[in-house]
Amino acid sequence: MPIWGGCFPAPKLVAGAVDSLFVIVFVIYVLAVSPLFAVLTVLASVFPVGIVLAIRRPILAANRREIAADSQVQAFAVDAVRSIEQLAAFRQMGAVYAEWQRLFSSYFLYAGKRRRLDAAAQWIVAFSRLATPLLLLVVGALLSADGSISIGSVFTLSVLAGFVLTPVYNLVSLVRDVQSLRVHLDRMNDILEEGVGSNKCLLPRTTTGPRDVSQGADKSEQSSAGR
Repeated sequence: MPIWGGCFPAPKLVAGAVDSLFVIVFVIYVLAVSPLFAVLTVLASVFPVGIVLAIRRPILAANRREIAADSQVQAFAVDAVRSIEQLAAFRQMGAVYAEWQRLFSSYFLYAGKRRRLDAAAQWIVAFSRLATPLLLLVVGALLSADGSISIGSVFTLSVLAGFVLTPVYNLVSLVRDVQSLRVHLDRMNDILEEGVGSNKCLLPRTTTGPRDVSQGADKSEQSSAGR
C-alpha cells in the first residue's frame, strides 16, 4: 500500500463534504428561481474542474520526472563529494562535471515543463474565477431588462452563485495540492522500497588508473643497490 494513502487531510475532507452539501442546496434554489442562471452557474463550476482533470496526467508525469531528475542530481553530487580524492587521482573531474551538467540540464527542462503546465492551469482557473461573476451580472442585467427577474433577484442570484463557486475553486486548489503531495510521497515510497543497501554509484567509470608510485620506487632502490 502506498505510504501516501493515509495522508489526506481529514479536516479539509469534512469541509469539502459540507461545502458540497451547500452547493447542492444553492443550485436547487437558483434553478427554481432562474434556470438560465443555474445552468450558467453549473457550467462555470464544471469548467475549472474539467481543466484540472484534463491536464492532471501531464502535470503528474512532468512532476514525477522533475522529482526523479532532482534526486539523480543530488545523488550524483553526493557521490562526487565522497569520491573527490579518487576522482582527482584518476583525473576524472572534467567528466564528472560534464555528467553533472547533463543531469542538471535534464532536471531544468522537466522543471520548466511542469511549471509551464502549472502556470497555464493557474491562469485559466484565475481567469474563470474573475470572468464568471461579470458574465453572471451581464446575463442578470439582460434578464432584468427583459422583465424576467427583478434587479434584487439578480443581485441575490449573483451572491448565491458566488457561494456555489467559492467551494468549487477551493476544491480545485485542494486537488492540485493533493496531486503534488501524492507525487512526492510516491517518490519517498519508491526510495523506501529500493532499500538502503542498494547503493548505486552514479559516477562514470574510469578507464585509466593512477601511476603506481610504489613500484617505481622499488625499482629505483633495486637499481641503486645493484650499482
